[in-house]
This record gives sequence, structure tokens and C-alpha cells, in this order.
Amino acid sequence: IGAIGQPHILVRTIALRSPDDVPAARKVYFAWYLPFALLTVTISLYARVLLTGELSDPELTLPTMAQAYLPDVLAGMVLAAIFAATLSTADSMLLSCSAAIS
Repeated sequence: IGAIGQPHILVRTIALRSPDDVPAARKVYFAWYLPFALLTVTISLYARVLLTGELSDPELTLPTMAQAYLPDVLAGMVLAAIFAATLSTADSMLLSCSAAIS
């Protein structure tokens, strides 16, 4: 259900060699997805408590927390990671779409 809006993830599942590989792919996917989802929810709850009343735009939560609670070098790495994740997702979407068209 979580991969419906993410065709770049669905392409990896479609590219399996045989249907027998699906259980192994499912285990790997959920082994990475579940800890990531739990950490995401945990960080958002911490942000809700720590940044009460400070944010006008919720999309700035992660950079604001990084600036407030991390050294400058690590805050820069968080910002770089946000941009890298955005570009990676856009790149994967473009590759998936171009593969589907061709």
C-alpha cells in the first residue's frame, strides 16, 4: 500500500526474476521500511513537542530542528541529505517513466 505513489519502488518489484523471489523482496523491503517509519514518526512527535509555536511552515521542521539542536556541520549534512533525497526521488521517477514509455 505504501508503494502505490512510488513507481520507482514498484519497478524494482516488477523486475524480479521470478515470482518465487517476491517473499525475499518483501522481507528486505519491510526490514528497511518499518524502522524508517518508526523513526520518522518518533522524530515528528519530538518536533511537535520541542518546536511548539516556533514554526509557521511545518515543512521547515527538519531544517529548523537541525539548526537548533545540531552543530553547524551536522545541520549542513541534514540539509544536504534533504536535497539529495529530493533529487534521488525525482531521478528515479524520471527513469521509471522513461522506461515505461520506451
